[in-house]
Amino acid sequence: MATIYGTDGNDTLNGTRWSDTILARGGDDLINGGAGNDTLLGEAGNDSLDGGDGADSVSGGVGNDTLHGGAGNDTLSGGSGMDYADYTDASTGVSVNLATGTATGAGTDALNGIDGIFGSGFADTLIGFDGQGTGGDDIYTNVFYGHGGDDLLSGLGGDDSLFGGADNDTVLGGAGNDLVTGDAGDDSLDGGSGNDTLSGGDGNDVVLGGDGNDSINTGLGADTIYGGAGSDTISVVSGGNTTIIGSEDADGSDVDTLYVFRHNIDWSRTVITGESGTIVWLNGATTSFSNIENVEFVRNVPCFTPGTLIETKRGRVAVDKLRPGDRVLTRDNGYQPIRWIGRRRLKAADLAAAPQLQPVRIAAGALGEGLPEADMLVSPQHRMLISGARAELLFGEAEVLAAALHMLGQPGITRQKRDEVTYLHLMFDAHEIIRANGAWTESFQPGDHTLAHLDAPQRAELAAIFPDLEKNLPRGRWTAARRALKAHEVRVLLGRNAA
Repeated sequence: MATIYGTDGNDTLNGTRWSDTILARGGDDLINGGAGNDTLLGEAGNDSLDGGDGADSVSGGVGNDTLHGGAGNDTLSGGSGMDYADYTDASTGVSVNLATGTATGAGTDALNGIDGIFGSGFADTLIGFDGQGTGGDDIYTNVFYGHGGDDLLSGLGGDDSLFGGADNDTVLGGAGNDLVTGDAGDDSLDGGSGNDTLSGGDGNDVVLGGDGNDSINTGLGADTIYGGAGSDTISVVSGGNTTIIGSEDADGSDVDTLYVFRHNIDWSRTVITGESGTIVWLNGATTSFSNIENVEFVRNVPCFTPGTLIETKRGRVAVDKLRPGDRVLTRDNGYQPIRWIGRRRLKAADLAAAPQLQPVRIAAGALGEGLPEADMLVSPQHRMLISGARAELLFGEAEVLAAALHMLGQPGITRQKRDEVTYLHLMFDAHEIIRANGAWTESFQPGDHTLAHLDAPQRAELAAIFPDLEKNLPRGRWTAARRALKAHEVRVLLGRNAA
C-alpha cells in the first residue's frame, strides 16, 4: 500500500498491486492505480485516470478529465470541467444512465459529475441527464460516443452531442439543440425538438429533424431524410440514392434549403419543378427531394486569406506576396518550394448565396500556448494542427488536424461575416504542415473533393504543372500529412460542445 504524489507538471503515476492513494496535483497527468482498491485524485489539470483492477474511487477534480474504472465496482467522480467515463475496453456492452448515476456491464459503477461517455465496442445503452444545468462550478451536458455495436443513445433534455459510431445505432436527441451523428452503419437518428444538427454518415440511414430549424447532412448510402417542422438546411455531400422530404408548416412560414456540394463525384443532370426535384449523379445514383423551397449548388476548399504570415526561407511573408518557387518551412521536410498558388475571390453576392463560405476567425492564442500569434482568417474547411497527450490518448496520434469549422465554439474561434473575401491556397510536392501566424497548419491537399471545387482554369494550370496529378492521387502521393479528424472527433478532443 502506497501514497503517491505528483507534481504541478504533466506526470505519469503508476500504483502498485496493493491498495494505493495517488494525488496527482497540477498538470495534465496519466494515472494508473493498478491492482487493489485504489483512490485516485486527479486534482487540477486535464487528467486521464485508470483505476485498474479492484473497487476503486476515481476523482477527476478540476479540469476536463477522462475516468476509467477498470474491472470491479468503481466510483467515478468528475468534478468541475467536461469529464468522461471511459468504457472503450469493456468486454461486453454497457448500460449507463447519467440521470440515476449508474453504469452496469463492466462491473457496477457509481457515477457523479460525469458529462460524457465513451461506450464499448458492443451494444451499449447510454442515457443522459434530462436537462442541462450546473452542479457547483460544473456545467453539465451529455456527450456520448457509442463506438462499435448496435447502440441506443438518448440525450433526453438539454443540448447534447451524441455519436453512434460503427454499426446500426439509434440516436435520439430529445429536447434542446443537439448534435446527432450516426457514423458508419444503418442508423436511425431523431433530433427531437430544438435546432439540431444531424449527420447520418455512411450506411442507409433514416434521419428525422423534428421540430425546430435543423441542419441535416447526408452521407454515403441510401438515406431517407425528413426535415420536420421549422426552416431546415439539408446538405448533400455525395451521390447516394437519397430521398429528402421537407415540410410545410401550417402557417407557411417554413423555408427549407437544400445545399448540394460538389464532392468526389459530380452530378450529370438536375430537374427541379416547383419545390420538388431530382439530381442524377454520374455514378447512376439519384437524389430526390420534395417540399424544398430553395436549392443551392455550392463549392468549398481549404485555404488562407491575404495578410496571413507564412514562415519562409527569407522570413515571414504575407501569403498574398508569395510566388511559386518560394521555399516555405514545413514541419516534416524542412524548406520546400511552393509549386502552385491558387486564388479565389468571393464577392458579396457569392457569400449571400452561400453564407457557409464565410471565413472563420481564429483569435491570437485561441489554439493554446499563445498560438496563433496574431488573429488569422481561414476558410471553414482549413485544418489546423492540434497536438498533445489528449489527442494521443483518444486517437493514438499525438498530432492531428482539425478543421476551423469544427472548432467553432472554442473560445476565440468564430465565424467572421465579410462583405467579400479572397482565399489563397499553397500547394507543394506533398501535403505539408506549414507555419502561419506562428501556428502549424496545412497546405493545399489535392484530391477528388478539392479538385472538383476549383475553377476550370485552375484545374488546367495544375494539370500543366503536375501532368500526372489525377493519376497519382489514388497512389498516395498527396495523402494527408496527419490524421484529419471528423467533426465529432474534434468536439470530443476539445472536451465540449462546439457551436
